[in-house]
Amino acid sequence: MARSRGYEWATGLLWLNWELIAGENFHRLNRPWGVELFVGMLGAFEVRLTCGTVTPSAPKPRTVLALLALNAGSVVHLDQLVEELWEHRPPGSPSTTLQTYVYQLRKLLTPGSRGGTALQTKPRGYQLLLGENAQVDVRSFEALLTRGRKSLDAGAHLEAAGLLREALGLWRGPAFGGIVQGPVLSAYATHLEESRKSAMELCFEADLALGRHRHVVDELSGVVRSHPTHEGFSAKLMTALYRCGRKVEALEVFRRLRAEFVDQLGLEPSAALHDLHQRVLTDDHSLSPASEPETAVEAAQVPRIVTAPPQNGSTLAQIPPASFHFVGRQAELGLLVGLFGPAEAERRPGLRMAEVTGPPGVGKSTLAVTVAHQVRQSYPDGQVFVDLTPVNNGTATLAQVLTGAMRAAAVPLPEGESDPAALAYAFRGWSADRRVLVVVDDVMSTEQVHCLHPSGPGSGLLVASRRRLHSPGATAVVDLAPLPVAEGVHMLAAIIGEQRVAAELDSAVELVHACRGLPLAIRAVGGRLAYRTRWTLAGMVFRLSEHPDWPLRVSAGAVPLRETLLGNYTSLPEAARGAFRTIVERGADEVTAQWLAGALCLDPVDAEQLLEALADSFLLEEVVDTGHRYRLPAMARLLREADIPLTRQTEYMDLPRQCTASPA
Repeated sequence: MARSRGYEWATGLLWLNWELIAGENFHRLNRPWGVELFVGMLGAFEVRLTCGTVTPSAPKPRTVLALLALNAGSVVHLDQLVEELWEHRPPGSPSTTLQTYVYQLRKLLTPGSRGGTALQTKPRGYQLLLGENAQVDVRSFEALLTRGRKSLDAGAHLEAAGLLREALGLWRGPAFGGIVQGPVLSAYATHLEESRKSAMELCFEADLALGRHRHVVDELSGVVRSHPTHEGFSAKLMTALYRCGRKVEALEVFRRLRAEFVDQLGLEPSAALHDLHQRVLTDDHSLSPASEPETAVEAAQVPRIVTAPPQNGSTLAQIPPASFHFVGRQAELGLLVGLFGPAEAERRPGLRMAEVTGPPGVGKSTLAVTVAHQVRQSYPDGQVFVDLTPVNNGTATLAQVLTGAMRAAAVPLPEGESDPAALAYAFRGWSADRRVLVVVDDVMSTEQVHCLHPSGPGSGLLVASRRRLHSPGATAVVDLAPLPVAEGVHMLAAIIGEQRVAAELDSAVELVHACRGLPLAIRAVGGRLAYRTRWTLAGMVFRLSEHPDWPLRVSAGAVPLRETLLGNYTSLPEAARGAFRTIVERGADEVTAQWLAGALCLDPVDAEQLLEALADSFLLEEVVDTGHRYRLPAMARLLREADIPLTRQTEYMDLPRQCTASPA
């Protein structure tokens, strides 16, 4: 095998040398002259010539071109490309495979060569040369950021603000969207995100120096919501609010930041932020703006720092990356891909809407995102993604989240409007002539998603919810259950490696049982084992057995499952909360409508409706038999066993002492 691999690499080098001598001249022939090239990586990956978009469709050529464009003018060696594409698992003939990718890229870039752009073969690697009319948005952003920083240091605030806002306007979404990232691109994406934050902070600094505090206060509020532990953003919001005469709100910003630091990090904010807090408290005159505030006309001419709309034919693509560890769900995946795929769109052009429901941690969001990626080509006008988690945990209003999502999608909004009804009309008008897919995550009511119904023919709406919504317009409903044991073990093997699982198969099965078959919990356990290669699966089983309530501590995003599950409870009507408390406090594992009616002195029909409401919130599950019974699911039993208090939001009813019953 070693001999074969060495022979293959030698053959690859001979091929490279042949290309170097003869092939490059061939690739320069027969190309039109004077065509510009644009490579966009600050958002969905995009390659454009003046004749149109030529973005590679296959994942690996995208990665190759992205790496070459980032290093334009320099040679990217074969070993760098191999590591980026395959890391430690290259195919049997990596250089030959790379030659195929480079050949495909040359065909795509052929119309642009005469402007000076060329993909050249070099000894042991490749080099992308850019013509004078070519543009790589990452390079443009970095150049503008450097110039803006220098202008700010020199005290040229107006020039700095313009350069920095121009730099931020190049961003269309997360860097390298649609590219499978290896170690180099992943590290560079992190670097670019930090540079973007730095550009935003410097831009706000310049704006405040220019007296634009009234103009930027709303922008800063949104940025702080997205980055709640970033001291620089919070400090500038406090300053802007104070200068707007909103001292109490400025102090509240500090209070929230300090609470985030203490709760998440166990630390206090920096001394500089404490000093700013003290200066706000004492009305320190140094907080007054050095420049006169801008007029409304001057402020209106300043572009907002928002995600830039798609331009020049680029596609709106907001869907988060698909999970590498997605397993199973083939029946559900087939149903949804069939519903949202091209054939159904041509046959029935009306709105296709589906709900994916299930208890917290069961994989609803992952399934929705996977479906969205698989049907992307069916929606030529793009995909919109909205996460309503900030609304449900109280950190943002529905209008704020919807406004941010619509601005990111370049939906024209009425000036000053924040009413959800007005936003709904604006979204319908924008989508009327478009075929788009809208994916809305963590929906808790039909009212929340009503504003995001696209009106264009053939459009789709995919909703993920931890509650059965019973939406009138739903075309399909997918109710997700925990993974079967076999699929759970398969998922664990995908995370920690098949060899470790095969060596301790019984313990792997026990771990899946301990995770209650929840993909979120399996990923958490697998992630921990992946970093601790010396730990055994049996040892992990023992650790988990000492903390039976550990699944409640697993985080869904930034929120533990315990809080998500309790959110299902607290969002229920008072009567349903009272019924659930009664079931938990009396230690009932299974109940019927007759039992609940006797316990609460209710009509059996009303008791049945309460049980159905609890089942729709996945706090009960229906037992499929002739007895029409309900039981506590595994996670709800953990809430009871962990003795987590269920706070009474209201005194639903003080149960009469004579109303006693036992489970039927």
